[in-house]
Amino acid sequence: MARQNQQEKPTVTPHQMINTSPSSAKYLSKGLSWDPYGKDAECLTLVQGMLQHYSAAVIAAFYQSLMVDDSSAQLLDLLSVEENAQLRHSQASYLRLVLSPTLTREMHASMARETGLRHNHIGLPAETLSQSFQIYRTTLEKMLYPEIENRTMLRTLIMERLNNDQSWQLMAYTEAESQRSSAMEDLGLMLNEVANLGDLIQGILDRIIGIPGIVGTEIITIDNNLHTECALSLGKSLYVEVTQQKDHRAARSANSESTLLRAWQTESPVRMDSMQKEGELSPRLRTYAAKKGIRSWAIYPIQDSIGAPQFLLSLYSAWPGYFRSGTQQSFWYSLKRQIGNQVDLIKRSSLIKDRLLTPQKDRQRYRQLLQGNGLEMWYQPIVNPATQRVVKVEALARLRDGDRIVSPYHFLPAFGSAQLALLFEKGLDHVYHDAQRWAIEGIFPEGVSINMPPVALQDANFIQHLAAWGMTHLPSASTHPPQTPVHITLEILETDILDEAMAYEQIDLLRRSGFRIALDDVGSGESSLRRLRTLPIDEIKIDQSFIRSLDTNLDVIRFVSVLVDLADDLHLRCVAEGVENAIIADMVASVGHPLLQGYHYAKPMPHEEIAPWLANHEFSEKPIYPHTLQGWYSQLVVRQRIIRSALSQIPSMLDIAAIQMESENSIREFLRILSVPEGPENNLLNAHDLYFKAALGIAEKSPGAEKKGDSFAFLDLAGNALRLCVYDVLGIQR
Repeated sequence: MARQNQQEKPTVTPHQMINTSPSSAKYLSKGLSWDPYGKDAECLTLVQGMLQHYSAAVIAAFYQSLMVDDSSAQLLDLLSVEENAQLRHSQASYLRLVLSPTLTREMHASMARETGLRHNHIGLPAETLSQSFQIYRTTLEKMLYPEIENRTMLRTLIMERLNNDQSWQLMAYTEAESQRSSAMEDLGLMLNEVANLGDLIQGILDRIIGIPGIVGTEIITIDNNLHTECALSLGKSLYVEVTQQKDHRAARSANSESTLLRAWQTESPVRMDSMQKEGELSPRLRTYAAKKGIRSWAIYPIQDSIGAPQFLLSLYSAWPGYFRSGTQQSFWYSLKRQIGNQVDLIKRSSLIKDRLLTPQKDRQRYRQLLQGNGLEMWYQPIVNPATQRVVKVEALARLRDGDRIVSPYHFLPAFGSAQLALLFEKGLDHVYHDAQRWAIEGIFPEGVSINMPPVALQDANFIQHLAAWGMTHLPSASTHPPQTPVHITLEILETDILDEAMAYEQIDLLRRSGFRIALDDVGSGESSLRRLRTLPIDEIKIDQSFIRSLDTNLDVIRFVSVLVDLADDLHLRCVAEGVENAIIADMVASVGHPLLQGYHYAKPMPHEEIAPWLANHEFSEKPIYPHTLQGWYSQLVVRQRIIRSALSQIPSMLDIAAIQMESENSIREFLRILSVPEGPENNLLNAHDLYFKAALGIAEKSPGAEKKGDSFAFLDLAGNALRLCVYDVLGIQR
């Protein structure tokens, strides 16, 4: 019976709870002013039962109204069924907390800020947020207010709580924008300070992982065979799962459907706004992302100045739709462009031109080897082609890892500024001790070149320390006998020179300390030729990219010959690096007097081998340059430049006939050695004759004759025809 009476007891509705409350009159008294978080907030106790009863219905009606707005509907559509249910539950709890009588102003401001930041992170526009609050108010008013006595005070108090919530959330939007601006400024400063890729990628990831909403980031490299590898990762990551998936899509690493490869091959960002609703991802990967708390993913290809992708920047967020808003897209695109510009600058200045990034495990190993005793210095001879004598060597770093020798191509990209400075200091110490051993053996080269670390010229303390070392160790730098019996040349890159006035002072100090200075990779930069005139250097090294291609691209010899002549005019020693065969050696030696370095003479070798090599190497007889058709053409290029200049200035000083006879005798000998067929041979000889006839015609014109513009144009055409005939004889594609 008791059970029956209990079952038949009528249910008390929320509004009946208010109407029957003995304290209702006390809490609903009308005051002229109140604090929505003070004593007057106690009246909110009366609506807690209603909120418990109606909150789910309020939220359901709220979201139904919200779906009318396109931007809101798109955001909600990113959520899975489970995420949508969780969002509604959380929103109902949040509403009850906002209208809790025990909520303090400080607590409300804090939780509204966090909510506003989340809304900003998922890309909810501020105007949509304001519209949603209006929908919220309308929905609450329809469901709650008709049931409340003395509702004016409660309505005002509830509205003030909601207005505060909206204001604090909108303030969080401003804070989020400020955070992005600060992050971009910090990243910009870092990008301007780093000078190598190791520091660059570490600095980028260190800062990105601190951006609100980002829970993981990584750098992914992709080789020519479309194999992916993670160079560095911070925070949460899907990379291992992406590359090791067993299902059909993820296992096809070379397929364009692969997420990473799609960004690489299309050279465009790839964005996954909802990991749980992406059909491209396998169920296993979606489950893994959910466990990791990764809700959205963006991949940005970092490209150089010509648009070629260098590596991928992968980003993970804890919020769905994090990367979709216009503000976020603008932020990440701007960052991607800044990184690309800096990568391009580093690539141009790097000693290693092809390789940019090193896998993380290798980076750690190479740094351990450098810190330990893994560094070795190998030496490559630099030869005077006229005498075939070795006049100096270049010291080149190697890392020994057990029986394996690691080349700079692999380890230099793994080093940051600190490691590069340590590499130089240890390398210089090796050179010093090796020179002592060579002196004891009585066989050592005249000089040794060693590469300066990037940005060294911007570090005054580093230069002061190096200059002090030079004063006590190098020839001609001190009054007492020097300890090192060889001259040391420091090779610098023009891209390391940011402040030219400061660089001048630093270089001058080093030269006064006994060092010689060489400007490396001349011709590859935008201002290197001007710096030949303005900086106190002793030597230039022509960028080997020009030298290596000479035997297949004869036209480059024109530029090389200009650099050789310029160095001669400025009384600078000139070294051509990248001389890989006899033809290239003949071509460069035929345009002047540069020193030559490359595999044609010797590969780099360990210190214990260089002294015996120098002692036992038997040089061939002094060659006569040119001794190949390519060398003859190189010499002709120099003569053509001299002839053209002389014809425009002092034509009477030229003996065109004598020059033609000498050149023709040489070319006939080369054609005989090459056994050139009669047709191409006659074409070449006729073109040669035509060129010198054109030159002779200009020389024989009287000083008062009409302008020679047409004659010079004909001379240039004849010179080009001669060039094409040489290409045909050599079988080189034009």
